[in-house]
Amino acid sequence: MYKVLLTERIDKTGIDILSKVAQVDIAPDPSEKTIVSMVGDYDAMIIRATLLTEPMLAAGKKLKVVGRHGVGTDNLDIPAATRHGILLLNTPGANAGSVAEYTVGALLYLFKRFAEADRMLRRGDFNQPGSLTGLLTKLGFENRVVEGRTIGLAGFGAIARRVAKICIHGFDMKVLAYDPYVSEEAMNALGVQKVASVKKMAPLVDALTIHVPKTPETVNLINSEIFSAMKPTAVLVNAARGGIVNEADLVEALKNRSIAAAATDVYDQEPPPMDHPLFALDNMLMTPHIGAASDGAMQNMASYVARGVVDVLEGRTPQFVVNRELLKKDG
Repeated sequence: MYKVLLTERIDKTGIDILSKVAQVDIAPDPSEKTIVSMVGDYDAMIIRATLLTEPMLAAGKKLKVVGRHGVGTDNLDIPAATRHGILLLNTPGANAGSVAEYTVGALLYLFKRFAEADRMLRRGDFNQPGSLTGLLTKLGFENRVVEGRTIGLAGFGAIARRVAKICIHGFDMKVLAYDPYVSEEAMNALGVQKVASVKKMAPLVDALTIHVPKTPETVNLINSEIFSAMKPTAVLVNAARGGIVNEADLVEALKNRSIAAAATDVYDQEPPPMDHPLFALDNMLMTPHIGAASDGAMQNMASYVARGVVDVLEGRTPQFVVNRELLKKDG
């Protein structure tokens, strides 16, 4: 019987799939020291947020495959795994619905200014004579409609396509997108207009949402130059990865009202330090990387990665391979 090591617990859906062909063990903790001491006896390993390092891979003398429970690959040492001949898998699309819902929910939150309205009511600002409409005007409060606005998508993968569908069919929005790897024809077929760069898209949109992976090319993709080009009424939503948006530049843009508001679910450092300047801003929504943390997404990611691992162990070609050059070598 095969042996599979989980660095962190995954949903029972995935464990049940693995248990049909393998002994499944969960590491007592995901530290490099613990994994290095255990992994030598295992045919496969599944990780979530754990950083996959060269020492772990070198210690995995029997490892055929490492599955990433999630989409992002920035915690994987891909070159090292490839050198050791270990296939890397991930789960693209498994959390697309959940993260798309988060993105649109954050967009509505920012446009409707729910947090400000809640604070105003709690401190008694509405306990004044006069019409509600007049009071809102006096307080300088208005929320904005989403319907008919223009949204820009940085990246056009599975999550962005879900966002586009919701925005087009739910809110009659105009959708622009930047993605050098997706053709204009493919975007047009979904009712989306392709734009040559984020910089060119920035001044055209009422909302900018981030959907690119974190790579050397996308680090600091959203920076002071982009914020300066955006409308002062525009908002930003990032549920992709920390480091894609330059946090220092975002703080300045929000302080100076270069943009109206922002929401982020991801950070350069996770968790962010409690003295992070973003915490001091009232036009900032911050959440603790929960975009993909829905029941459906967790079940999908667990089942996708488990099926991929079983495919490798039983000699089949898995669907989602990160280092596909190993497949060509084997073929």
